[in-house]
Amino acid sequence: MTTLSSQLEREFFPFVIKPGRYAGGELHSRADRPTTAVRFCHAWPDRYEIGQSSATISTLYRLVNQEADCVGERVFAVDRDAEKRLRELDLPLFTIDSHTPVRDFDLVGFTVTNPGTYANIPAMLDLARIPIRAADRSDSDPIVILGGPAVAAAEAILPWFDAVILGDAEPVLVNALRAASQQQGTRAERLSRVGALEGVWLPTDKGHQSHPVWLDDFAAAPVSVPLVPLVEVFSSAVPVEAVRGAQNGCGCADAAAPMLQRPSVFRSAFDLGQQVGQVAIESGCDAVAVVTVPDGDVDTLERQILSLVRNLTAPHTAVYLPPLDPMLITNRILDALGRLRRTGLTLAVAAASEERRAAIGSSLPDRAILEACRMIFAAGWRSLTIRVTIGWPGENDRDLEALAMLMTECVKTAKSAVSGAHLTIGLVPFSPQPASPWQWDECPRFDVLQQRAARLRKRLRGTNAHVNLHADERHDYLAPLLRGTRETAAVIEAAARRGARFDNELSDFDPARWDGAWLETGRDRDAEFAARPFSEPIAPAPLATPEALVAWQAARRQTAEIAADYRPPSIETKPSVEATVQYGRSKRKVSDKNTAAPTRNRIRLRLARGPRFRFMSHLDMARLIERLIRAGRLPIAWSQGKTPTMKVALGPPLPLGFTSAAEYVDLTLAENAGPTLLDDLTAVLPDDLSLVDSAIVLGASVSLSALINRARYTMPVANYCADTAGIAGMIEQLLSSRELVISRDTKSGTREVDVRPFIHALAIDAGTVTMTLGLGEGGYVRPIEVLTFLEAHLDRPAVAIALHRTDLWQETPDGYRREPMTL
Repeated sequence: MTTLSSQLEREFFPFVIKPGRYAGGELHSRADRPTTAVRFCHAWPDRYEIGQSSATISTLYRLVNQEADCVGERVFAVDRDAEKRLRELDLPLFTIDSHTPVRDFDLVGFTVTNPGTYANIPAMLDLARIPIRAADRSDSDPIVILGGPAVAAAEAILPWFDAVILGDAEPVLVNALRAASQQQGTRAERLSRVGALEGVWLPTDKGHQSHPVWLDDFAAAPVSVPLVPLVEVFSSAVPVEAVRGAQNGCGCADAAAPMLQRPSVFRSAFDLGQQVGQVAIESGCDAVAVVTVPDGDVDTLERQILSLVRNLTAPHTAVYLPPLDPMLITNRILDALGRLRRTGLTLAVAAASEERRAAIGSSLPDRAILEACRMIFAAGWRSLTIRVTIGWPGENDRDLEALAMLMTECVKTAKSAVSGAHLTIGLVPFSPQPASPWQWDECPRFDVLQQRAARLRKRLRGTNAHVNLHADERHDYLAPLLRGTRETAAVIEAAARRGARFDNELSDFDPARWDGAWLETGRDRDAEFAARPFSEPIAPAPLATPEALVAWQAARRQTAEIAADYRPPSIETKPSVEATVQYGRSKRKVSDKNTAAPTRNRIRLRLARGPRFRFMSHLDMARLIERLIRAGRLPIAWSQGKTPTMKVALGPPLPLGFTSAAEYVDLTLAENAGPTLLDDLTAVLPDDLSLVDSAIVLGASVSLSALINRARYTMPVANYCADTAGIAGMIEQLLSSRELVISRDTKSGTREVDVRPFIHALAIDAGTVTMTLGLGEGGYVRPIEVLTFLEAHLDRPAVAIALHRTDLWQETPDGYRREPMTL
């Protein structure tokens, strides 16, 4: 264990919220770290819960770590409490895999997805002790590279990056890492080698204009087993790309964007089903999130969905789909999805009216939306979200009235198909994205969007339609960053110094920080909303806009109204969809027969939990157990009802930061326990989680938490102090006291509690403190509350001490001890 790791264990992890965010140790993470390898740090400028849910994290982690001479690790933006603690301790930002300072890596790569995370980037660089501006870095600093969706809108953040990956990372990243090795010369030499790679662009190198490099075969990027987090994340589903690239282009925002004019790469239906099915089993996930689907290719999507359904064999598995073009909805797809656990569906509509959609290159007719709505509700879905982009140039009241009429018809269609149907209209603001056909247009302000949403709500009042505007006050502060110039970097840096963090979350956003930043730098935020002259470059130089697109936009601007026959260059019209008529009532859903197992099919496990799982909460541990049950294909029983759950019950929770040799889990099986059941479970148990004992549970089903009332903990004194005599004297004093009163925070406030009756044993022997404490409804005392009485003789606060739970049991009123395996 390195010196930094030791200090983090002692002074950082015990003092932050959710230390599991920073401790690492996820299942399927790489354990060995060769010291001679070139080192890549994948930086995600958002909280762990968001970043670890992304397919990009697992893909690039596997890509780098499969190379014998490379090591890939991860770092995420630390939360406010953790940042404060690091600055108090004067500690650098570190990776979660090996707790190595970020600045010690050869290449640091940021994946940036949206302007709400821009202010986190300078904060992370500052915490890592890497100069924020690329021009200020020296030979000892790593190469900092940018990738991800934000590349097309990178002008405002380019001063922080030495290099940019223009296309897909897979064909480029490993070569860029080797070229960036600090053992290969000066910083200028390393940067020159990185910039010479096709697909990499140096913002400071005006003589070399690179071009994007795209992944041309999904066989080279198979679906990888995701890193299974030990704390709850935003999405526990397996993320998977069914296709990369737009087949026909997208008329709504980026039809002729050079960034997106790339060949489509499809994952074959067979490979998709086989790979995802195997990954779902190995990871123990109960859901798959398909993050991209074929554009306009109904046949391919049908084959892919059917292949997924056939290969997702675990019970109660789900498939989540991104917002779909209504013309992709078919009865075969809905029937296949209906065989799995049902999830919500969202339809994507490019603009409010047919006229406006035609003007931007989308040929989606209203009747296709109505037909998709009818098929979805007829197939048994009771709710549907329709996502509509509003705020387009030229949009008027006539467009909103057309949208209101369409949504009214959708509600009528839903009600005629199923009782209790509910429709949600999600209004997404138009944004003139750089490197898109609309990059020079005026950006709508938030108050305009609010007025249009209010008008639509008023028009739909009294229907079963709910209107959500997917915009708030952040829109007027973050939208200008997309079209910002390199001078805008100073605004973001000023906002970061004022405390701007995690602005993609409304609860973290503070407009005063940004108002002060714009005022401090003397820049005009309002000017960023205005229409731009075509001569003004907005996207980075390698993504310059073709002259044909500029000419098309110039002609469009000269018209007072956008005519329906206008089309961006190279936009193909999608074929319309014919209505598929079905007659008769949909099949009635019949619940499965009760599969509750008899008492003899309930087994109890005793597990040992090591340091790797110290920072898992009780709920996180329950989620891990469920994943292991799926991975081991154990015949677990499920509850009945609308949302079935596994019949799994855990014993008393373990305090955060502790290890244990006494973790109890009750499993109810759907069939008799077979002779290989425990072998199947043991085969999937990770390191630091081991099976100690097992037994068939007989008698009434009473929870262990209600039965157990004693817990024993141990603490090696030598790890925390050298004053053994002082500890022994304090223990003697505590045991001789008639009462020990502490202040305990409860839901109703702080109250005084005498915990002396619940300290049943406390002793020191052979350098180890042992305590037996009360547990449960009969009265309890927390281990940390006992440690506060010994704190004066320890070298650290009680909260920073990790105890080991050795036993749990039930003690009867007559003093008889009953072990959990016999209860």
